[in-house]
Amino acid sequence: AVYDAIVPQIIITSTVGINSNTTDSNGFGQNGRTVVVNNSIAITYTINSPLTTLIMKYGANITFVQGSGRNMIQVDGTNILSGVVGSTATIISVGSTDYLRISNA
Repeated sequence: AVYDAIVPQIIITSTVGINSNTTDSNGFGQNGRTVVVNNSIAITYTINSPLTTLIMKYGANITFVQGSGRNMIQVDGTNILSGVVGSTATIISVGSTDYLRISNA
């Protein structure tokens, strides 16, 4: 929709794995947005398409994995967002390479 660009933050609530194409309850995508992931149990996040996003941990741990045809670089040497609520993961894709930076606090 025309107004998608003015939504800076979305919330995704999930108890199953999600991926970079998962939308929020209003159908808004993650690219270019801050994504609050509210999960009550540990989940896996598959990076299966290019995006630039900041993911904030609001629930349980999130393990990031590369999808088919993607190359995930763990900039900080980890792929698990396991810090306190408010810890973040940044994904910036360049071509088919996804740079994952984890900031566990």
